[in-house]
Amino acid sequence: MNEQEEYQSGKFVVTVLLPNGSEKEHQYDLPVTLQQGKEMLRMVFAALDKRSSVLLWFDNPHTIYNPANVSGIRFNFATSKQSEEFRKQARKRSIGYLKDEE
Repeated sequence: MNEQEEYQSGKFVVTVLLPNGSEKEHQYDLPVTLQQGKEMLRMVFAALDKRSSVLLWFDNPHTIYNPANVSGIRFNFATSKQSEEFRKQARKRSIGYLKDEE
């Protein structure tokens, strides 16, 4: 599988950073279309404009945010291969199989 094919499957993750230090993740299946990406960025930039009354909303889970209550937004991509590795690591941690690696 080449790099382009690898990024056609996986997750696009939007993390909303809140003032109390918590983070809320919203996951989208890849590929995200160019139009979807443009709409998301347009919404984020409009919400950052203090003269605007645009609310931020993301799906998966569907949540609406008041921009005044958002400290930041982080965008990440994880390929299917990376997502599977994250799941394996989370399972190992939850049942105590993770050992210190030196």
